Amino acid sequence: MQIAEKLSSYLPTKKRNRGISSINKFLILLYSLIYGADCLDDIEDMREDPLFAEITGGGMAAITGGDFLRSFKKMELEELKEERIKIVIGMRESLFPKDKEIIVMMDSTPHEHYGKKFEAIEWNYKNMWCLDSLNCYDQYGFHYDFELRGGSTYSSVGAELMIRKIFKHVSIGFKKYFRADSAFSNLNIYNELINATVKFVIALKANVYKSILEKNEKIIKWKKKKIEFLGAKSCEMGIALYPLKGLAEGLKYLKVIFI
Repeated sequence: MQIAEKLSSYLPTKKRNRGISSINKFLILLYSLIYGADCLDDIEDMREDPLFAEITGGGMAAITGGDFLRSFKKMELEELKEERIKIVIGMRESLFPKDKEIIVMMDSTPHEHYGKKFEAIEWNYKNMWCLDSLNCYDQYGFHYDFELRGGSTYSSVGAELMIRKIFKHVSIGFKKYFRADSAFSNLNIYNELINATVKFVIALKANVYKSILEKNEKIIKWKKKKIEFLGAKSCEMGIALYPLKGLAEGLKYLKVIFI
């Protein structure tokens, strides 16, 4: 798979046909992240490393890398991210051709900072001075999408679009699954998954599941299961229906499993 060739058409076009090509600038930035770079200045320092210089053809100056990143248009970034999803799904399917189940997990991650002048650094709900990211990966660790945003951004913001972009590229015949924590328990996400024929497990917020449990506690049938849970060798499970207006495909209820 010629990844560089696939990505090159989504990179900014050079104004002058000289110097480092756009694809080589992209690859130098990629190698620098693998090497451990935290900022553009690190790329400058890496040029002194013989191995990095050999792999990257001498590397590039920090100002060159900064100009390249700033030259991206919003549409180019979105198209590049879309192509990356397609490439990762293709790699996953080629490496595990017999596994026709894809389990996608989504979560947000705070990235704590200590500086004062970082763009989009904000206090989050845990009183952490940070950026935040939305991430999506599967059971093999393949990473499908990433969105960096302000530190106070709520976890599920942007989740519907990310779900849509990922699952539309999964090959026909795959069984599709999704799981996430309670921050992603909202009607828009449920409907996005239902419309994409994805089965999902999403934790409910405490006020929601407690209400369902109170209304159904006399009719829930608890069954012992030999499933490890919170350190125990077995547990009891019960099922209830969660009536919800506005579900896609004419659905009236979601199944809730209590453990």
